[in-house]
Amino acid sequence: MTKQHIDGQSTFGIFQFMSSMTVKMRAILLVWVGLFLLGANGIDIAREEYLKYKKYLKLVNKPAVKSIKTKYGDIFDCVDIYKQHAFDNPLLKNHTIPLRAILDGGCPDGSVPIRRIRMQDVLRAPSLYLEGKEYAGNVTYAGDSVHPQVDLANHHWAAASLGHGQYYGTKAALSVWNPQPLHREMFSLSQIWVTAGPYETLNSIEIGWTVYERLFGDRKTRLFTFWTGDGYKPPLCYNTICPGFVHTNPLVPLGAPVEHISQVDGQHYSITVQVLQDATFGDWLFLWEEGDIAVGYFPKRLFPILGNSPATKVEWGGETYNPFRYLPMPPMGSGHFPSEAPGKASYVSRIRVVDTNRHLIDAPFDLETIADVPQCYGIEDPRVNYGGEAGRSIFYGGPGC
Repeated sequence: MTKQHIDGQSTFGIFQFMSSMTVKMRAILLVWVGLFLLGANGIDIAREEYLKYKKYLKLVNKPAVKSIKTKYGDIFDCVDIYKQHAFDNPLLKNHTIPLRAILDGGCPDGSVPIRRIRMQDVLRAPSLYLEGKEYAGNVTYAGDSVHPQVDLANHHWAAASLGHGQYYGTKAALSVWNPQPLHREMFSLSQIWVTAGPYETLNSIEIGWTVYERLFGDRKTRLFTFWTGDGYKPPLCYNTICPGFVHTNPLVPLGAPVEHISQVDGQHYSITVQVLQDATFGDWLFLWEEGDIAVGYFPKRLFPILGNSPATKVEWGGETYNPFRYLPMPPMGSGHFPSEAPGKASYVSRIRVVDTNRHLIDAPFDLETIADVPQCYGIEDPRVNYGGEAGRSIFYGGPGC
């Protein structure tokens, strides 16, 4: 791996706040979200539907002590940390946020930045946004047996994994790219997975970056989280859309665009993310950058399996989704095969796992790799520990086909 692969972590500043904010804190680039206005752009719905959506927005968008609208159109509401949508989940009734370090600055003390859900979001992707509404009231959270599991036939992967063990977390640096799917229903992402259980009841925590126009309204590369406690049955829990993930950091909002994007044969950037089970409380923490900045956590009550035990499998790599047989699959990562590394291929570097002694160690050399459509995407594990900032690394990606 050449030095260009590991130069410079892509940092999140988040808002253009006060002059007291550091340059690093201002570093995030927040981009335009295309508007889908009722009638104005040909999207008309019945008044009954409109009123239903409006009621939903009132339910999930909590009162803000401060709202920040970026020059590119995103709105982040600084919501009282105990009034965020996460606590609408009945499983978190009377839940107390553990005393963990929370950064100062950004949103006022005691509040956290939540990306506002707007009417154009619901109109663009009603299923993604409305699926979580049933868990915003006094309903016991459980897998919804009425709805089928997510059809994974149109999902494809190029990833490395470590299974058949006990893992209390993983940490890795994901190179950041901006692949461009041909249709807004498609997505392309890079992430880490922490999972346990059989597929039918799989518990999974997933964190990384994605390009997903249907979810966000544009084709920018954005930070995201996803979790399931029941084998990907609805609701599909991205970020804070459905109640569950507890946001604690006033500076790092989920759904914010990543500023620095890698260039083929040019500068490469990465983001470092970690999922770690708290040894005291059992919750699963989302930590940011090498400095292990706490962004928030997934309460253990969300997970029938991961809530009571370590993960049995961790993974790293890329995934794409294309529901259309008549359209090419989207590019993954840089759009280049791993055999074209270095300089062109996507990578995951500094791959580490939290072992049974709760020590963060480099991933071993016996990782399994999968590329389910090798003519479209590839995965290569050189089984080398480069040391330094590169450490244990893999290469993945491809142009789609």
